[in-house]
Amino acid sequence: MGKDINGNILPRGIYQTPKGFYRGQFQYRKKRYCVSDKDLMLCIKKYQKLRYEVENDIYTTYKKITVDKWYKIWFEDYKKPSVKRSTATLYEEIYNKNIKPMIGGYYLEEVTGRMIQNLYKGLYDQKYARNSIEVCRAVMNGMFEQAFKEDMISSNPVKKATIPKARETEEKIIMSQEEQMIFVRYAEKSRLKDLILLAIYTGMRSGEIRGLQWDDVDFDNELIYVNHTLVYNGGQYYLDSPKTKSSKREIPMIAEARELLLLVKNKQLDQREKQGSHWNTYGKFDNLVFTSPSGMPISASMVKNKLDTILDRIRKQYPDFPITTFHCLRHLFATRCVEAGMPFNVLQKILGHRKLAQTMDLYAHVLVDTKVSEMKRIEYILSPKKEIEEDVKIKSPHYSPTKYIFRRKTLNKPCKIRG
Repeated sequence: MGKDINGNILPRGIYQTPKGFYRGQFQYRKKRYCVSDKDLMLCIKKYQKLRYEVENDIYTTYKKITVDKWYKIWFEDYKKPSVKRSTATLYEEIYNKNIKPMIGGYYLEEVTGRMIQNLYKGLYDQKYARNSIEVCRAVMNGMFEQAFKEDMISSNPVKKATIPKARETEEKIIMSQEEQMIFVRYAEKSRLKDLILLAIYTGMRSGEIRGLQWDDVDFDNELIYVNHTLVYNGGQYYLDSPKTKSSKREIPMIAEARELLLLVKNKQLDQREKQGSHWNTYGKFDNLVFTSPSGMPISASMVKNKLDTILDRIRKQYPDFPITTFHCLRHLFATRCVEAGMPFNVLQKILGHRKLAQTMDLYAHVLVDTKVSEMKRIEYILSPKKEIEEDVKIKSPHYSPTKYIFRRKTLNKPCKIRG
């Protein structure tokens, strides 16, 4: 019988180390097995569980694999072969940044639902968006569920934790048409003005525009085909498929977009001629629409820096000008489309949203500002005997592919949009 440091008798196979840890060990078929814990009762439970598994041939050496080691096996064997390269990159970033520091050093069987819950709480307290926490959960659930299927753990601890409720997101203020004119005027001075303007004209995402190739631009039919997104990882660029299946789409070119792209093409031909053998020393993506003056791909960080510079210049004269990110330009395009009367199902296809509800949730509020005029427009139907002055009759807004965004009167009231 073993004894604790005070001389008290402990159960068979259990003893206490000089540092206070309880340790249980036994030998089976000339092989020694051991467990330990600070708590005596937990140590006894571990000891009994381990002995039962060993003596009944259901114990596997995987029981002593750490979360970090198992993640690498799971990622390489199960996840990486089945997802897009950009998704695999995202999983790697999420694991290394948010999961590994918290539970990477624990054995698989040691991870509990409470530990997962604490991990969620830590991310929530750091003001991570719910979507980011959900990706974190997807990574952990995938790896622990596979471990459960292979009888490496008795249950999936991720299923025992709950993601915190999403915070109320602050409304993002989208530029009014007057503010849009100011923004465009300042953007004209930027080296990336053409890229920025095309975002306003099409609502394309940053990676989609930076990955746009001349083969994707159909001047004859006035269409832009969104087939790729430009991704940077591991010190190199590569073209990946768009965000979702619905993100692969066709966007009709308004007149301004067509004229802009023709100018970009001519400008690029001049740059190629001037650079000669120094053009595109990267050696890839020789057909990109938007490049640096030497033909190199444009990074997301460069776009962000240029936008920040534009905003800084604007705010020197207009201190209350709304904060503008590249994604805000996508919201700006969509807001102008809704204001001009574009049907939501058409806008959904242009934006590449997977579900119509996604488009409706984001932009339905834009119609609030027009509800008074819309009620006036049907007043004569509801009250046919009432004489209505001609000047209060509001005609239905019509949209034209070449006119619906930039040729209306400016509005002084900014438009708000949810995150």
